[in-house]
Amino acid sequence: MGELYGASATSYEQKAEANDHFDYGLTFELKGDTDKALEFFNKAVACDPDFAEAYNKIGDIFMKKGRYKEAIASYIKSAELKPDIENTHFDLGCAYLHTANIPEAEKEFKKAFELDPNHFEIFGKLGAICIEKKEYEQALGFMHKMLVADPTNVAARYYNGLALHSMGKKSAAAVEFGEVITRYSSLIKIKPNYAEANYFIGMAYFYNANYKEAEKFLKRALELDTDKIDFHYSLGLAYSDADAFYAMANIHKALANDSQAEEFLKKAAALEPENEKFRKYLI
Repeated sequence: MGELYGASATSYEQKAEANDHFDYGLTFELKGDTDKALEFFNKAVACDPDFAEAYNKIGDIFMKKGRYKEAIASYIKSAELKPDIENTHFDLGCAYLHTANIPEAEKEFKKAFELDPNHFEIFGKLGAICIEKKEYEQALGFMHKMLVADPTNVAARYYNGLALHSMGKKSAAAVEFGEVITRYSSLIKIKPNYAEANYFIGMAYFYNANYKEAEKFLKRALELDTDKIDFHYSLGLAYSDADAFYAMANIHKALANDSQAEEFLKKAAALEPENEKFRKYLI
């Protein structure tokens, strides 16, 4: 059952009903039914307006649906109600990072780390922020901390690759991206319809300038995508459906398929019209 907590104007009966709705929401979320999950999480906060955990889950559902502004608002509400929950600050940081609000993302990840210094995934996110700020040596430092905690960490390898690639150290980057390909390829053998694995294999091939292989895996990731999920999270790495279209745009640009590249770029911009990244190519 969800947690019954705190003294407030909400009655015991209302809190009990809120927890029932919360548990139903969790059940539907596990089944992949985001619409039903959102319905029950909203019922939970209607019964108990101080239910911080329910607001956090509403934020999770909005993230999966690609409704980032609403996700951020829900996470903020959750953090206001219970400021000492590390996971809420981490989730809020992820939402800010995806929407390119780097100062707020960094602030939330630092709050999360203060609350839980053992959450080593935060190092990856701080490293990703350093990459956005072009502070590549600092990014590598954060990745080193992640790999000390977990030598098999695929997110650390991926971010290492991005930092090294941006520094012009293509050979070293290729080694890191090779590790990403190996790790996710082994997971695809277990879970053939793993869309996220195909996406990050495709991106690793893209940065290694193997555009044909990149196209094959990104195409598979798009084929495996469903309308219910617009934001994907896997092993500390994340991307949106718009990111997948953007990746395909850059692959086709590299392959000199300009008309196809333009079509994919338009699809990315249509999904996230306020994201400036989708208005120009990486290449």
